[in-house]
Amino acid sequence: QFLPAEVITVVEQALAEARQQGHARGYRYALPLPQGPCWFELSAARKHMPGKATPRYVLIVRDITELKRREAELSELAFHDPLTGLPNRRLLMDRIEQTLLRQTGWAALLFVDLDDFKAINDTHGHATGDQVLMTFADRLRHSVREADPVGRLGGDEFLVLLVDLGDDASVARRAVQRVARALMQATAQPYPGIEPPISVSVSIGALLFQSPACLSELLPQADALMYRAKQAGKSRVSLRWYKPPNRPLGIATLTERRKQRRGVEKPQKSSE
Repeated sequence: QFLPAEVITVVEQALAEARQQGHARGYRYALPLPQGPCWFELSAARKHMPGKATPRYVLIVRDITELKRREAELSELAFHDPLTGLPNRRLLMDRIEQTLLRQTGWAALLFVDLDDFKAINDTHGHATGDQVLMTFADRLRHSVREADPVGRLGGDEFLVLLVDLGDDASVARRAVQRVARALMQATAQPYPGIEPPISVSVSIGALLFQSPACLSELLPQADALMYRAKQAGKSRVSLRWYKPPNRPLGIATLTERRKQRRGVEKPQKSSE
C-alpha cells in the first residue's frame, strides 16, 4: 500500500517471470522521494520448495540512480551539442526528416551562419568564441517557435525548419522574413560578459517549399542561399522558392562541396 501502482505492476511482472522461468532480472522502476526521483533495479529468483508448497522468492533490489544519471548524460552527449545544448547534426536531421513527413502547407528551411566567426576566434580567443556561440544559440532558440526544429550543424552553422506557415505563399514569405529579421536583430544585441564589446551578425539562406519535400534536396539549396547572402555583403537574408533539382544532391556530397568552398575562403576570412 506504500508503493505507487506502477511500481507494484513492475514487481508483479518480475514475480510472474520468476514463477515461469525460475528467475527474472533487469526490472527498473523509479520512486518519487523528497530529494528527487530514485531509480532501482529489481531481480527475483524462485526458491525450490518440496512438494506442492507455496512458491517463495528471493528479491534483490539495487539503487541505480547514479547509473541512470550517467546514461542520461551519455544520451545528451550523443544527440546534443555539448557547448550550446542544441540538438546536434545527427538528432537535428532526424527531427527535420520526421517533421517533413507530417508537414502540410508551406514551410521554410533556414541555413544560418555567423559572419566572420573565425576572425572573432583569432582576435578575441576561443573562450570568447564559445561565449558568442552559446549566447547566439539561446537567442536562436527563442527566435522561433517550440515546434520549429533547430540545431547546430557544426562550427558556426545552424539550421532551422519553420513549419506550418499556412497555405498562402505570400503569407508564408512574410512570416519567414519576420523571423529572419527578428533573428538578425537578436544577434546584433550586445553579448554580456564580453569586453571589449564585439559586433556579431549572421547571414541567412531561407528556402520556402511545400510538402512533400526531401531534406537531401532542400539542404543544398538553403546552403547555397546562405553563401549568396554572404557574397552580397553579409548580415543579409537570401530568400527563394524551392526548385526541384535535375539530380538530387545527397547530404554527404553537400558536406564535401562545403569543405572545398570553405577551404577556398579561409585566407579571405583571416584578413577580414
